[in-house]
Amino acid sequence: MKALIQFFASRSLLVNLLMLASLVAGLTAVRSMNAETMPKIDMGMVTITTAYPGAGPEDVELSVTDPIEEQLRSVKGVDTISSTSTEGISVISVTLDPDIEDKDSAVRDLREAADRAAIEFPDQVPGKPEVVEITTDEFAVIELHLSGAVPEETLRLEAERLADALVELEGVGRINKVGYRERELQVLIDPVAVQRRGLRYDEISTALRGGALRSSGGSIESFVTERQVLTVAGYDEPSDVLDVIVRSTEVGNNVRVSDVADVFYDFEEWTKQARSGGDLGIVLMVLKQAGSDTLDTAALIRDLCDETRPGLPPGVNLEVLNDTSRFTKDMLGTLVNNAVMGVILVFFVLLAFFDFRLSFWVALGLPIAVALTFVGMNLFGLDLDLMTLMALLLMLGMLVDDAIVAGESVYQHREAGLDPLRAAIDGTSAVAAPVITSIITTALAFAPILFLGGIEGKLLRAIPIVVALTLASSLIESQLMLPAHLSHGSKPSKARAWFTWVRARYDVLVARLVRRRYLTVVGYLIVFGLLGSLAFSRVPFNLFPSTDSDMFMIKLELEEGTAFERTAVKAEEIEALIRAETGDDLLSVSTEVGHHDYGISEGGTHAAWALTKVYLQPSGARERTSAQIIEPLEATFAKVEGVKLLEVVKGGSSTTAGQPIEITISGPTNDRLRVADILIEKMRANPAVHAVESSYVPGKPVLEVSLDPVLMSARGLRESDVTTAIRVAIDGSHIGDIQLGTEKVGFRMAFQDRDRASLDTLQGLVVTNQAGDSIPLSGVLSVRERPGESSIRHVDGDATVTVFGDIDRALTTVEKINGELAEFVGEARIEQQYPEVRLKFGGELEQQQAAMGELAVALGLCLGLIFMALVVLFGSLTQPVLIMIVIPFGMVASVIGLMIQGIDLSIIAMVGMLGLAGVLVNDSLVMVSGLNAARGERGELELGEICDGASLRLRPILITSITTTVGLFPTIYGSTGSTAFIVPMISTIAWGVLFGTVVTLGLLPALYAIEQDVRRGAGRVFRR
Repeated sequence: MKALIQFFASRSLLVNLLMLASLVAGLTAVRSMNAETMPKIDMGMVTITTAYPGAGPEDVELSVTDPIEEQLRSVKGVDTISSTSTEGISVISVTLDPDIEDKDSAVRDLREAADRAAIEFPDQVPGKPEVVEITTDEFAVIELHLSGAVPEETLRLEAERLADALVELEGVGRINKVGYRERELQVLIDPVAVQRRGLRYDEISTALRGGALRSSGGSIESFVTERQVLTVAGYDEPSDVLDVIVRSTEVGNNVRVSDVADVFYDFEEWTKQARSGGDLGIVLMVLKQAGSDTLDTAALIRDLCDETRPGLPPGVNLEVLNDTSRFTKDMLGTLVNNAVMGVILVFFVLLAFFDFRLSFWVALGLPIAVALTFVGMNLFGLDLDLMTLMALLLMLGMLVDDAIVAGESVYQHREAGLDPLRAAIDGTSAVAAPVITSIITTALAFAPILFLGGIEGKLLRAIPIVVALTLASSLIESQLMLPAHLSHGSKPSKARAWFTWVRARYDVLVARLVRRRYLTVVGYLIVFGLLGSLAFSRVPFNLFPSTDSDMFMIKLELEEGTAFERTAVKAEEIEALIRAETGDDLLSVSTEVGHHDYGISEGGTHAAWALTKVYLQPSGARERTSAQIIEPLEATFAKVEGVKLLEVVKGGSSTTAGQPIEITISGPTNDRLRVADILIEKMRANPAVHAVESSYVPGKPVLEVSLDPVLMSARGLRESDVTTAIRVAIDGSHIGDIQLGTEKVGFRMAFQDRDRASLDTLQGLVVTNQAGDSIPLSGVLSVRERPGESSIRHVDGDATVTVFGDIDRALTTVEKINGELAEFVGEARIEQQYPEVRLKFGGELEQQQAAMGELAVALGLCLGLIFMALVVLFGSLTQPVLIMIVIPFGMVASVIGLMIQGIDLSIIAMVGMLGLAGVLVNDSLVMVSGLNAARGERGELELGEICDGASLRLRPILITSITTTVGLFPTIYGSTGSTAFIVPMISTIAWGVLFGTVVTLGLLPALYAIEQDVRRGAGRVFRR
């Protein structure tokens, strides 16, 4: 290594060229890297969505969901299968085994399984299941809200125009529309007229399909050429449907649709409606193409919106909301600002210890190392996303540590009288081994993150890679470039007067600590033990804590049976309360009536549900945090009457961890609902639990029809004749999509409103058999009405209901409340009373237990790897223990720091602790290496020599600790809004290093002396 250092140290011109090349290459690399919000990962999930228009939840379950689930059971690599069957749609979520080797093959098998199941679907199912692999690209980059007090057709037209313009932009993928109703051709049947003319309902639907026919008739070969035959029918106008012939007779008495039905061209019935400020709206959710740059794509979209607004019709508003590119933009801004501030602060800290030349070149090492890191990231195919930028922010305070250690060593050699070149070579070489080892230990500390499982592990995987790249860049700069810059200049001045004073005081202190070394160890243990006990009792553990966010949501549920229009009115009332409470802090508010799904959840649609999204001003532009805004809002909501559920979903919380209370109950329908009611009653009686709800939602009443096959056969009726008639009578029969002019529209056949389904309608329904006879259905079927479910949920094929609850973390914890509920289940003998019922405690508790287990393994692996690296360096088993003894003290210190800042102990904070283990070792390494160097071949130091050795290491340890904390504290106290989530990780390292320095400078010399005592004592024992 010394020869390599000497080669570069004596070639300043070459090093300067390499430095400039590094900066240029870094800038080039940054420009060529994509800016993303989140890392490109697959979520380990696949959704299978199948539309079944007009079918109720039970029909969807039996006809669509069950056949698909049956086929999915044979697919290898599947972990869990969960499904939701709601009116008109089946959504199945498949979670893949995280250890699966060939994910693409598993996804392909899932597609084939869904296609096999589709063979069994009823004819009314219009298409095949849609199989989508969930990745981070499946989330919208930006939301565009069109709204106004204008006709729906006007909004619809503008939404179409804007969507067409959007897909032409570079980087834009597909557009999902919310609140956009498709056109529908409604053929409203008069059942009396149908009966009078002796028609069957399937005759009418067949005739309607035939009129919309567009199909291939094969090909005709001639002597000259072969030509394709295309059979084309279709409708140019809605009125054309009236002329469709349903039945022809020999005498020319044709029965047309107009004889038995009216035709209306209208919109579909509402399932999801978007509203803003009380006005109707349409939301365009813009998804980007895979591999495109988020910042560039979002900028193009915003520019298009600016160009579009002047041309919008009067009264139409266009808002850009939920622009996720701002997260990356904010993080990039934080990185640049903190890097600039870090260079300045580091320079002035160094200037307090050294001369201008050394301070300048050491500080300049930071941008050079960052530039080299960008080059490495580009070579590894990494993007600029929240995780990679977080890793860079994390390393800002440590990037100059190696340069400081090397520079300080060169400074010492210059003080000893060596010429600049020799001092640069010898000084850098003297610390090369500990510097390289410290880089290895820091990289090893972060390496276990690579082995974390689940979505969290995938999201965090880039961090150790970026850390390793920054450390390698720092090594290149400090060991190869810095010596050349320090190989010139005059002899350094004497140590600063203030540092001479500090060093003198430290000499006195360390001498006392070393003389009373055993008492010193006991004192440190007592002080840190008491502080640690206080901190751990005050800092709550929260796997995914909420952070200050610019957006939150409100879930609204009204009583079952509430009309869609009434829900919209109530949602407007909630919007008014929000505006009154938020005031100037509000940016915008919008509501989607008909559902309250968010994230990747799928709860289905319901006329009595709504989801209101509240967009706040950026955190820097408002005085209150989102929590301070939400608290009085929740108090206001508690007074709202006429609602079944009204709760706030905090935008800064994670959707991956689930609810603090999430108990899934499977078993027979009545039993699982009774158990759910028992648990809900228990939860609501606990003052620490709120927002208690169940996944079971009553739906429309179900008309259960039983057919008598013997009587049907005797009357010449087929089952299809009866089921078609019943479907038309109840909700209408979806015939399919047809071409109407240039537009594809839905086609539905239903009874006229006055004859819409009721028990009396079905009992009085008359169906024509194959012989043309009119047969009253009352003679072949029995009908009973019973309560229905709004959605039917399965987990691994079993019907389930899940109860949810949130908690007040000031009163209880996730582990405690779930433990109490599990204890209650045992005391109430629920499993004995309902033996077929099974309960599973999941949500945040399950994720927390899994994460803690993985982090415990990761920490053990981290410590083991660091220990082995130190054993290799020192050739000793005791000295690595001395160095690593600082780690538990530093971790206690990091929790103390979290307590001071009022931050929860979260998974992000614990990942920071893994990194802290490597960082803490660095200063201890410098101390022990210095003492070993002073000991030389003698094998032992006098107590005074230990104190002198510690005194020599004071300056590099003090500088690296100060620069690390100075480099990190701007991130801690300057991060707000979208960058606030990184604060726990940065805080654990900053506070751990700050307090760890006290341990390194005070406890470690005492432990070094104790180690010598032990070795002396062991030597005397063995000599005997």
